[in-house]
Amino acid sequence: MSLSQELKELESLHRRGVLSDDELTRAKRRLIDGEPGGDSGLGEAAHRYVTLQWVTWIAGVIIALVVMSHIHSERQAMSDRFDRNRGSFGTERPTWLPSERERRIQRQRAEVAESRDADAEH
Repeated sequence: MSLSQELKELESLHRRGVLSDDELTRAKRRLIDGEPGGDSGLGEAAHRYVTLQWVTWIAGVIIALVVMSHIHSERQAMSDRFDRNRGSFGTERPTWLPSERERRIQRQRAEVAESRDADAEH
């Protein structure tokens, strides 16, 4: 890579916010002066940039999983509420049929009425 291309790359990284003003100045100085490790500033900045991309990607995946989990749990809760009023075989219980509790109460009332009738006859 030529010196002008490396300078352009440094400027591009600076414009994107990957390099601070101080880092840009040091990296340019190293490139122009030809000091050993001249591209270490660029390497560090590129490493930070790639790390930022990975962190952003991982955060996006985590957020997507949390949202999908929440949607699934909400759908499951709605399904559970809907299934409470269903009888066996997954068919809805007609509203004119009494529930198990109502049938138990009706049996108890019938038993009480029968015992009253039996007491009244004696």
